[in-house]
Amino acid sequence: VKGGKKAVFPVEALSGCLTVRTRRPGDIFCPSGMNGHKKKLKDFYIDEKIPVQERDSLPLVFDEKGLLWIVGKRVSYRCADLGSGAWLYLEVMEKGYMNV
Repeated sequence: VKGGKKAVFPVEALSGCLTVRTRRPGDIFCPSGMNGHKKKLKDFYIDEKIPVQERDSLPLVFDEKGLLWIVGKRVSYRCADLGSGAWLYLEVMEKGYMNV
């Protein structure tokens, strides 16, 4: 899934607990569409022309193996193939908004 505030992950591709944080120096990402090649998160942001002022506020979703999703931008190659098993659906909502 490229872009958007929603993502679906195959449960079998996930490892351990999920955490959400913003970027840190040295973060590495394996974006979907790159066949598992690693890329520094900083370089990904530059290549995708993500504005500097936006970079520190983008939520990042991690599992124990690494970065899974740059919210609104790209998922990891590990989660690009949904397979046929159970899926985890994540959606980021604006503060003060409730889906009923």
